[in-house]
This record gives sequence, C-alpha cells and structure tokens, in this order.
Amino acid sequence: METAEMAELICRKCKLPVPWEMFLVLVNEHTFHMIANPPLMAGVERLVAHLKYCNIGLGLVSSCKKAQLCQKIQGRDALFNQFDHIICADDPLINQPKPSPDIYLMAMKRFCCNPCADCFLVFEGTTKGVQAAHDAHMEVVMVSESSLPCCWSEQAAARFETLLDFHPEVYGLPPLPANEPEPPDSSTY
Repeated sequence: METAEMAELICRKCKLPVPWEMFLVLVNEHTFHMIANPPLMAGVERLVAHLKYCNIGLGLVSSCKKAQLCQKIQGRDALFNQFDHIICADDPLINQPKPSPDIYLMAMKRFCCNPCADCFLVFEGTTKGVQAAHDAHMEVVMVSESSLPCCWSEQAAARFETLLDFHPEVYGLPPLPANEPEPPDSSTY
C-alpha cells in the first residue's frame, strides 16, 4: 500500500480529526527523527569493505524515498560511498514498489546492459524484499530477526540473523579474511 493510501485509510478507520494529508506530513516529520542514524547490523561494515576491496559491485536498493534514505545514512558517508548504485523507491523509472521486482530489475540494468540474474546476490530483511528479488530471479539471502516465522523466508536461499553468520565463499565470492588478532594493549609498553 502506498504511503498516502495508508494515511487515508488510518485517518478514516480511526476517525482521526485531521485530514489525511496533514496526518501524513506529521507522520513523515516524526519518522525522519525516528529513523535518523539507526545502528548498523553486525558484520555489515566488514562485508561491504571486503566486497569492495575484492572489486565486487555493490548496490543498495531501498523501499525508502531518497530523502528518507539520506536521513538514515547521514554521517556514514565512508560506508555508503562504497556502493556503486543506490536506488530508492521514488526513482522515476520504478513503476511498482516491492514486492514487485521492478526495483531489482532496475538495479541489474544499472550494473550492466545485458544483466544476468545469476550474477547477483541480494541481502534482504523483509518478506516483500525477498519476494521482489525472487521474482527478479535473483538469489536472495534473508537477514532478519529470529522472531520472524520461518515460512516468511521460504523463497530465500538462506536466512541469517546477522551478517556475521554469512560466508561469502558459499555463494562463489571471495572468502572473508581470517579475523585479525586484537592489537596488544598499549598500556603494557
């Protein structure tokens, strides 16, 4: 359901004493503050840096509008500058939001002229995203909380709670380097 459609439905069903347009503005303002700078999932920085170092193309596909995504990633330029392509739901070339595969099909086209879905691995945290990637014929790994029912990840090749559990070599990618030992405590010198 589109955001405007959802706002109208909530106002009507809850009999809120404000027009749905005003409700939507208020929700968007509040949401911007709530989503600003969320914590990163464990293992994401290491995996992104590793894949970039290995010259693996990286894309970020988001159901957020660009303004919302910019709010979320604010202050993390070093991490997000490693992505070759960032595609948001309000991209003018996207016809339908997830669970439609449009956004993933667009991502494939941005990487190459003759895209092959087998050349892509998608990490998704939502059932709509898993559905969208699956319908684009891409291999998808679901990264989600253990509280989600297992049936929600049936179309995923695998499911992990964090990216610390992900082993790239299983998917034909270069393996992560072994963990480096902790630096010695400088107070002993």
